[in-house]
Amino acid sequence: IDPLESLPVPATVGTPPAVPALIPGDLLARRPDVRSAEFQVVSHAAQLKLAKLQLFPTITLQPGATIAKTIGTGGYSSFFWNLAAGVTVPVLDRPKLIAQIDQQHAIAEQIVIAYERAVQTAYSEVENALVLLDSAARRVAILTAAEQRAESAYEKKRIVYDRGLNDLETALVAENTWRTIHSKMTAAQSTLRERSVQTFK
Repeated sequence: IDPLESLPVPATVGTPPAVPALIPGDLLARRPDVRSAEFQVVSHAAQLKLAKLQLFPTITLQPGATIAKTIGTGGYSSFFWNLAAGVTVPVLDRPKLIAQIDQQHAIAEQIVIAYERAVQTAYSEVENALVLLDSAARRVAILTAAEQRAESAYEKKRIVYDRGLNDLETALVAENTWRTIHSKMTAAQSTLRERSVQTFK
């Protein structure tokens, strides 16, 4: 039995699919965190528009010549003063409505800041993922070249051993060196795949 034939040739993990050279902004805009922040901006913009519209109420019709107090949509109080032909228009609590709009503006500013932060976070995470991916790819390339040199050295030592020109220990040391480097290369390939998955996510 040939002691050098006792162990199978180690397998490789393989390389992951390549990441596009350019990451389009609209792709990052589809991230759930960015979309959620964007919807917050759109939703609050609609609320702000509604608050502004409350400053311009519609004219209502009421029978009789009475004064009626109602509670509006925003929780404000208004009095209907009777006009000719039963046409009434509310006298609004304008200072309160303007204060509400100012408050909405402050909230909107915070929401926009949160949206900007979400976009910056998205780009930062992608940039970091690409850096880690590139580092992992470089490590795989270095270990692949080292593994090829170690395998070539092992094959030469084996040929010399088969011809009886060298002892078994020298060939086994060369084989152990090759398999150790191959194991490191395989681990690096696994890390590269993980980095690739993180980048695509």
